[in-house]
Amino acid sequence: MEYYVVIDLEMCMVDKVMKRYMRGMRNEIIQIGAVMLDMSHNIVDEFSTYVRPLYGELDEFIIELTGITDNDLTDAPILRTAIDRFVSWIGDRQVTVMSWSASDYYQLQNEMRAKEIKNNTIDRLFETWLDFQRTFDKMIGSSKQCALEDAMRIGHIESLGRIHNGLCDAYNTARLFRKIHRQIAVIPDFEPIEQYIREEPVHQLSYSLGNFFTPDMMAMLRKNEAEQLSESDKDVENTDEYEDMISDVHWCFKRRVHEMLNEDEDDESNGLVETGNTDDKTCCKDNWYGENVRILEREMRRIDITQQLTNMLIKNRVDIAC
Repeated sequence: MEYYVVIDLEMCMVDKVMKRYMRGMRNEIIQIGAVMLDMSHNIVDEFSTYVRPLYGELDEFIIELTGITDNDLTDAPILRTAIDRFVSWIGDRQVTVMSWSASDYYQLQNEMRAKEIKNNTIDRLFETWLDFQRTFDKMIGSSKQCALEDAMRIGHIESLGRIHNGLCDAYNTARLFRKIHRQIAVIPDFEPIEQYIREEPVHQLSYSLGNFFTPDMMAMLRKNEAEQLSESDKDVENTDEYEDMISDVHWCFKRRVHEMLNEDEDDESNGLVETGNTDDKTCCKDNWYGENVRILEREMRRIDITQQLTNMLIKNRVDIAC
């Protein structure tokens, strides 16, 4: 029997002085989270382990982002041991691995190379590793990468657990993967990473996200937030407006999809019809996400309604039987 394994890695930053030991790599793995699905897309197993970095260190940004602390990593296995445990967890099951974006694929491959870790099972997994984000972007007709949180919104799926926790992100990605396969409006087209990287040049970023969120930058953001709050009306501090104001000024990445989804709901309530004109309100502004978003959203809503009706029928049958 074949299975899917959805994997998610969390990383810390490697100091400039230590990069020479990592062949110039900027990040080092600190957590591996994974869930396994059967061919019916049911989650049947899970795996999670922290990984003790050899050259990287946790900073304020990573601790706040992932919730991982130095105490979590003190007794954690190094990457070589963590990989052995991951492979043992898979066992003799035939699996295809996927992740949200190809960054985890490159991180694991390059870090194993830098640390001279050899594992035949992992090498075979690299051959068929899938990039779910790339497939989802194609499904919605987007030329830009969709964040997992935004894809969950489009899929009408509430995120469970903590964002940027390896196991939670893997679990949420698996839930999205399962729901995508329950709809028939937009068919997903998966292609192993190794197939298309032979045709496309690989461009590595000069900076990682952590490079921009230095302690000085975070201090400045908090200062700006405090200044904006102090200029606001004092009488809103104990009202719902206060929470809205905090949300507006708090630093975060808010994707265009949130605004777009609100626009779609307004358009539907006003009885607007999709025309295909890029200047029309019914189309995605700036083509941030493609025209298939609305189709996929409606299909996801249909799945939710169908499931709710099914649950009601099952409950009624049980009540009648009782």
